[in-house]
Amino acid sequence: DDDDDENAPVVRTVRHSLDRNGETITIARGGRGGLGNQNFATPARRRPTVRTKGVRGDEAVVYATLKLIADVGLVGFPNVGKSTLLRLVSRAVPEVGDFAFTTLHPSVGVVSVVDRDGAKISRFTIADLPGLIAGAHENKGLGLEFLRHVERCAVLCFVVDMAPHPRAQLFAPGAEPLSPGALVAHSDAEAAFVSTPWDELGVLQTELEAYKPGLATAKAAFVLANKSDGPFAQALLPLLRARTTLPVVPISALTGRNVRAAILRIYDSIRAAKTPVSGSESQQ
Repeated sequence: DDDDDENAPVVRTVRHSLDRNGETITIARGGRGGLGNQNFATPARRRPTVRTKGVRGDEAVVYATLKLIADVGLVGFPNVGKSTLLRLVSRAVPEVGDFAFTTLHPSVGVVSVVDRDGAKISRFTIADLPGLIAGAHENKGLGLEFLRHVERCAVLCFVVDMAPHPRAQLFAPGAEPLSPGALVAHSDAEAAFVSTPWDELGVLQTELEAYKPGLATAKAAFVLANKSDGPFAQALLPLLRARTTLPVVPISALTGRNVRAAILRIYDSIRAAKTPVSGSESQQ
């Protein structure tokens, strides 16, 4: 009947992104209570039979998705050293292990920026994002659980492995040992290793673009060449730089080699992007 139509729940779809401090959105509005017969009592009518019906409030089924907000996102394959790096530069304690997908959920740390004289000048947030594999935009591996967090990061750091695994034939009986001097061309490295650093970088950028066009190119980005103290790192480094236009910074998250210089470059990039740095003077 007409009364049922008036009290039917309101159905609507709301799509909104909350990305500013203090921002709110109304998902469902409350109803309005009716008036019982005592509200209509008078000296002449002490027991009125009049009453009004209330108005039903909205009913809402809410699907909320958390997109991590951090200044910097560490993007890389599983086991390239992202969690080790986060432990080194902040007080965050993500799980570290020698197996794939050790990080199942993003971990956020606060990095204190110290100048070359040792004076603290600011800080920013950095997120260790779960490992990415080929096909992540199709929800393979941790897939969308990872990719959605990249959207809010101001700067992306692609972490690649400078100590790749040699191909099986290099361990065959009679095979000559692989030497860094033999890696003079990209084809030499591609024949010697299961995956090269530039292969990893290409997959990472492709997956970001497939998930959301422009995601890999619209943000400031670095390539952090981790494990640069490995036996083949120095030979692979110029080959990697020849395959990308992004700045390549060799580091070792295990020993801390060149990490302070990398942090300063990342901080400068955040400021250049005119993105508020968490906890910095711009927010005080």
